Amino acid sequence: MKKSGFDEVESLLQDVGKKIEFLMEKAAQAGGEAKDELEKKISELRGKQTNLEEELKKGKEKFEKIYQEKRDAFEPNFRKSRIHFNNALEQFGMAIESIFKKK
Repeated sequence: MKKSGFDEVESLLQDVGKKIEFLMEKAAQAGGEAKDELEKKISELRGKQTNLEEELKKGKEKFEKIYQEKRDAFEPNFRKSRIHFNNALEQFGMAIESIFKKK
C-alpha cells in the first residue's frame, strides 16, 4: 500500500529522532568543548524537530477538516449516484434476462 504524504513525513521525522538519539550518544562520549558544541547543536535539532512535528500535526488537522467538509458536501450526490447506478444495473440485468428468454 502506498504511503500518504503525511505518513512519509512522519516516517522521516521518526528517522530524524533516531539520528538525534545517535548524536546524543556520540556527544556523551565526546569531551570538553566538542561535547558542549554537540549538545548545543542537538538541542537546536530537537527544537526544529518539535516545530516540524507541530506543523505536520496542524497541516494534517487542516487537511482532515477540509476533506470532511468536501466529503459532507458531496455525500448527497454520491447517494443519488448510487441510486442511479443501482437502477442502471437492474435495467441491464433485466435486458440480459430478456435477451436470454427470447432465445
